[in-house]
Amino acid sequence: MRSLFCVSARTAFVLQIAFLLMTQCFARQRGPRVDVVCPSPRLPVTIDKNKVLVYELHVTNFDTVPLTLKRVEIFANEESKEPLFTLEKDKLSGAMIRVGAAMMSSGSSGAVQDSRIIDPGGRNVVFVWMELPVNRAVPASLKHRLVFRQRQRVPAIRATLRLKIFRSP
Repeated sequence: MRSLFCVSARTAFVLQIAFLLMTQCFARQRGPRVDVVCPSPRLPVTIDKNKVLVYELHVTNFDTVPLTLKRVEIFANEESKEPLFTLEKDKLSGAMIRVGAAMMSSGSSGAVQDSRIIDPGGRNVVFVWMELPVNRAVPASLKHRLVFRQRQRVPAIRATLRLKIFRSP
């Protein structure tokens, strides 16, 4: 009786381990669980002779791990192959702020976390200031491609956002 119990306990334990290993093998890679919102209308303005689009992208991480925003590419429309504007590395870091983070002056000291890292449940804001070439018309819509990385050795994952441009009457 005792040996039968030991055999069935071992079998149950081995089956549980095998099931856990199999679910990890069948797990598929999914995109990041993020919410990207542009809270205000994108209105083109003219500064000197340049047309400028200024707006914010609010990026919320609903994933269980921190995400690092590596690049934001902005395309003139759905069919564009080349980005109209790209933010990455130091340029992207300077255009981002973590919601609720203290503003640091250039002379202040202290450990500052990379603003491109979005903690689980956290929200960061990307401030976009895009000057359009003088000879280029303001596009009717913009497509945004955001590239995230979860960990160092995991391939980058992408999210796409489409925004319409509002024109003043």
